[in-house]
Amino acid sequence: MLEILDKIYEEVVVAISIGVGAYIVHYFRKRGDAIAKLNAEIEKLHRTQWRTAKTLLILAKLIDDQTKKEHPDITTELEDIARELLTDK
Repeated sequence: MLEILDKIYEEVVVAISIGVGAYIVHYFRKRGDAIAKLNAEIEKLHRTQWRTAKTLLILAKLIDDQTKKEHPDITTELEDIARELLTDK
């Protein structure tokens, strides 16, 4: 009788261990998927920020060129100002 209980006890411990192990694997897999999704969102934001900065520099250059064409005596240097503001310090 004691041998049967001992065998059942071992099976219960193994079943619980498998369940806990499966839960841990699921948790870290789910967490890894969430981190990968956040990483993709961050990369997308970086690309958008880069495009916006480039657009701002192009517009500043166009305004600078137009100002030099219409008013040669005025120097705005908007491109340099925009470039300086966009650099990370």
